[in-house]
Amino acid sequence: MKAASDAAGGGRNAQKSNVDRADAAKDNLTNAKSELAAAKRLPPSKERSEKIRRAEKQIKHQQRKAAEKSETHSRKPKGQQQ
Repeated sequence: MKAASDAAGGGRNAQKSNVDRADAAKDNLTNAKSELAAAKRLPPSKERSEKIRRAEKQIKHQQRKAAEKSETHSRKPKGQQQ
């Protein structure tokens, strides 16, 4: 169950995550995990090691993207203030 602040959007300074972006990252994460599993089934070689390294890097990247929150309003640059 989500907190009340999440359901209401959280206000100007609350951090909100982009739902579509998080969903896309989760989809890409499952793809990266399947690529890692396929790479681990290959016979030992330099190519296998490279594919495993690339898949693990992609998994870490997509995990960060799925959990990433947006910047708060007060931390965004506002431009010239007068």
